[in-house]
Amino acid sequence: MFSDRTCISHLGLPRREETVLRSLFLLVPALQESFDLLETREAARADVIFVNTAEQPAVDAWQEVARRNQMAVPVLVVDGEVQPGGQLQVRRPLVLKKLLGVLDEITSTRTAASQPRTAASAASILVVDDSFPVRKYMEHSLPRLASTQVDVTLAESGTEAQTRFEDRPHDLVFLDIVMPDLDGYKLCKWMKARRKDIPVVLLSSRSGSFDKVRGAVAGCDAYLIKPPEDEELHRVLERFIRADALRTLESA
Repeated sequence: MFSDRTCISHLGLPRREETVLRSLFLLVPALQESFDLLETREAARADVIFVNTAEQPAVDAWQEVARRNQMAVPVLVVDGEVQPGGQLQVRRPLVLKKLLGVLDEITSTRTAASQPRTAASAASILVVDDSFPVRKYMEHSLPRLASTQVDVTLAESGTEAQTRFEDRPHDLVFLDIVMPDLDGYKLCKWMKARRKDIPVVLLSSRSGSFDKVRGAVAGCDAYLIKPPEDEELHRVLERFIRADALRTLESA
């Protein structure tokens, strides 16, 4: 988890569809630079899992994996029409073009630029992380855990985060520390130099006191260990988003 490469597996795909998935990696060698294809028995440690929704044992197996690995992202393989709801879905028949489209979506962050917030609109949250599973997890979890409406914007690099930060005001930022182009400590300092009032929460796989001190020196307002528990995320949202809402009402 949280490596530069995304691990992919599947649950319940019939042999023919499994062969199509494997063929994709043989026919498009460039995918091997970003993805690792795991056997079904290794699905519990995968980042992205294709789930055959037509087979109840596969759905049950996915629920067990999701319980053990909160960061795993499902790609629902469906027989009928693709349903709205934010989850990644692919409709049968599984063909190379459809699978390539899903993998393209996984490797890219497609969040449209939004208008600046008004007093009555959703709170704006920026999530910066170079790991697709982390971004997807936060994108799904934050609206679920927030007690008010939130709008989540995603960035997969420090450079992209700087652009999105300057494009629009944000009410809260979740910021990964280890990124290839600009580490979270430097990016936090850069953000605080421009908008000291915007809370920044650092996300890290390290729990050492030295790392927390570095975060405090950089100006962060909170420090969470990945993967963050629902209770921790809810507490952070209550602390910063609710406080921001009160400030907005008082200034209205």
